Amino acid sequence: MDSKRDNTGVPPVPQGVKRSSNDVSQTMFGHKGRIVIPGAGRVKAQKQPPLWQGLLLVALGAFVCSYFTFIGAALISYGAVVTCYQKTFKEALYTSGVILLVAGGASYLLGEPEVLISSIGAAGIAMSIGVLVARGVLTVGKQILIVGVGTLVLLGGYELLAVAEGSSVSAHVQEAFEFYRTQYVGSSVNSAEGFAYLRVLMQLLWPTGFTMVSILYYLIARIGARVAYRSFGGEKKHLSRFVETDVPLWFVALGIVALAAYAASPEVPLYKDIVLMSALNVLVFVRLVLAVQGMAVGVWFMQRRKASPITTMFLFIFAAFLEIQVGMLAFVGLIDIWANFRHISRGRMPDNKKTTDTEHQSAQTD
Repeated sequence: MDSKRDNTGVPPVPQGVKRSSNDVSQTMFGHKGRIVIPGAGRVKAQKQPPLWQGLLLVALGAFVCSYFTFIGAALISYGAVVTCYQKTFKEALYTSGVILLVAGGASYLLGEPEVLISSIGAAGIAMSIGVLVARGVLTVGKQILIVGVGTLVLLGGYELLAVAEGSSVSAHVQEAFEFYRTQYVGSSVNSAEGFAYLRVLMQLLWPTGFTMVSILYYLIARIGARVAYRSFGGEKKHLSRFVETDVPLWFVALGIVALAAYAASPEVPLYKDIVLMSALNVLVFVRLVLAVQGMAVGVWFMQRRKASPITTMFLFIFAAFLEIQVGMLAFVGLIDIWANFRHISRGRMPDNKKTTDTEHQSAQTD
């Protein structure tokens, strides 16, 4: 018997045994046409945990939110992916119910309504991120909406709580500012003038503090959701990459409306301060998001030029300085919405499914 293998890589058939062409085809291509490489190991499939395990993680995260909000947000987003991965929307409702029950019970036991507000805000952001990541439909526009709604929930909750106590969030901010002013302001005229300038900024921009908290909740929740999604073998193309950040056109329209409201605020006598403060805080949020897109363009450019880590670091330090001084990154991000420097295919998900919140046309034909 000849012990040599033929060109297919399949061992020879012993003498007296007939080998058909179908045997060779099934050996090389499997039973369903899949190519099988002789000697190659098999990839072990990830088994998805049952529903109760995901709900248990969500409940644990909602309870932890009462004590360590950021850790709880990560657990909730991870559990939301476990609960909703490749399942129907019904599981998302189960997740929401568990969060409300556990967070409400924990805040009742602690006797602190502030805990309930922060827990609901963080849990809502984390659950939304987890569900959208699990379904592979988390887009930039939806992320902006999640952060915006989370900010309104936190701000509205604390404002209602302050009104119930006969005060307001703005008054609490002013009290805290006066406390620090009396602690640090001396006889220096410059320090007094500096705190007077800071007081004006604080009176106008204190709601942005709630926006920053919502952004932190979002970032922590995004990490937890991505870790869970990757552990199940989810496709990379459904996970948004920072370098592909692309702000939808409706967000630019929101900035234009806020700019118009800022310009028209002196003409609104009864609600002048509210309109001015709202417009300024929306403009700050718009600038922050556009700066993120500008930074994504910078990362893409550095990757394309294959810049060294040291060069990239110094360039981004310089870009951050220019952003603080003149808003350079935000300007680059705004121009990129029309110029489309990275040639991103807009209006479609990575798997060519059409979306609605990223559906805007580029002013330049690629």
